[in-house]
Amino acid sequence: MASGKTSVGRRLAARLRLPFIDLDREIEKRAKKPVRVLFRDIGESGFRKLETALLRKTPLGGPRVVALGGGAILSSFNRRFLRRHGRVIYLSTPLSVLRRRGGKEKSRRPLWDASLAERFSKRLPLYRKTAHITVRASLGGPGDIARRIVTRLHETR
Repeated sequence: MASGKTSVGRRLAARLRLPFIDLDREIEKRAKKPVRVLFRDIGESGFRKLETALLRKTPLGGPRVVALGGGAILSSFNRRFLRRHGRVIYLSTPLSVLRRRGGKEKSRRPLWDASLAERFSKRLPLYRKTAHITVRASLGGPGDIARRIVTRLHETR
């Protein structure tokens, strides 16, 4: 939801010298269609099934940084899986900042509409409950946020 998952994730992976996976881009590659077209063709539930299937495969290749789509957290299976198989970082971002950031690329975001606030309020408790670490993502650029995450990862070991 425009919190910076991909931008921060790339920088975090570089700092940790780990591979980076953007789950939405992986889905697009495998399906040979953009996310917005997949939402149109198979609906949100069909997309979420693809997302969960691919997420299940990610720990098989060893440590990595994975950027999930904002709705991956809706699945209770995904939440349990993430908590068990990784360190979940929640990039906490106020709704006003999300609106500003995400509005720039509205055409790529299939769920970017008037119900954004409703989705945000539904997902927020799930993000908080699932996260091992929460970082304010409205302060500083992606590199600054990645540095803070590295510090927090070292503190919580």
